[in-house]
Amino acid sequence: MTQSVGIIGMGRLGCSLATSLRDVGRPVQERRRGDAQPLAAWLKPCSVVCLTVRDDELAPLVAELAAFPMVGKTVLIFSGATPLSVAKPLENVGAVIGKLHPLQTFAQRDRAPMPPDTHYAYEGEVAALVTPWVQAWGGRLHQLTGDQWARYHTAAVYAANFLPLMIRAGCQLLAPLAADRQDALDWLAPLIQNSVANALDGGQDLPFSGPAIRGDAAVVARQAELLEQLEPELADLYRLASQMVAAKSGHDVAGQ
Repeated sequence: MTQSVGIIGMGRLGCSLATSLRDVGRPVQERRRGDAQPLAAWLKPCSVVCLTVRDDELAPLVAELAAFPMVGKTVLIFSGATPLSVAKPLENVGAVIGKLHPLQTFAQRDRAPMPPDTHYAYEGEVAALVTPWVQAWGGRLHQLTGDQWARYHTAAVYAANFLPLMIRAGCQLLAPLAADRQDALDWLAPLIQNSVANALDGGQDLPFSGPAIRGDAAVVARQAELLEQLEPELADLYRLASQMVAAKSGHDVAGQ
């Protein structure tokens, strides 16, 4: 009989993981904060335990799990930012430890499966376990170790986590001209989609548009002044981003 995969932490990632594991035929046991079943009893049928809690909750949870024998079990932490060493206490009670991290965002707790074409990073002696999962999910798997994780996670944050902030800032500026927020986003969507497509084309050295890449310092200055009036907290970010974009093509827009 196939033993269960236990998931501790049923947030957005945990819900998606549960659906994806069931889709590949693995029985899943879910555990939420405050569940009445004793942890020892919950752990007993699990051959794999997935920790999908927040980074600041991992160390206390590992300490709690380390109070029980874990021989024959594999514990996976699903974190890009927290090092695998946080799970070391579980090795002392017999567990195999590893990391598996989807390079993906989970904005809704809707139990949708892992999106296809997602890239995953792993660490530890868990390739034989996680490779069939990732293949069944239509993803790609990469092995990382040590300091590589810091570069990987920082790249993900920089490339993706701030993009919604920029989009919603543009939406907020445009909203008075549109019917509502969704209408403003609909106005911007084709522009944003083309900009992202250009950015994801590795053959383009300068996938930028707008006044900064043209070196149009006068327009940059006028728009920065408008932002000072409308949304002052955006003005400094606008100036810095414009200077960085302009520098890519040898322009200077900082003097206006």
